[in-house]
Amino acid sequence: NPRKYAWRQLQASAKKRNIPFNLTIHQFKSLIAGTNYMEQKGKKAGCLQIDRIDQSGDYSPENCRDISAEENYQREIDRKAAVNNHCDDLNPF
Repeated sequence: NPRKYAWRQLQASAKKRNIPFNLTIHQFKSLIAGTNYMEQKGKKAGCLQIDRIDQSGDYSPENCRDISAEENYQREIDRKAAVNNHCDDLNPF
């Protein structure tokens, strides 16, 4: 079953990064229902990915969505920039 395989890959990735995974296979199927996630998942431009809305949160139905790889990449850049700007504000030198 390709959806179950994709769910297990997501689960394994979360475990590797020590991110709590509270998304059942049924919830995962509901999350991607009506999208082209299974046909378009990947890391290249134009692909879809599962994103945690709150990056400090877990993988759960209320904290996950599918977005394009470009959107996810831009969110990561923005998040890193915000962290760097915050650190610059804290640096007295």
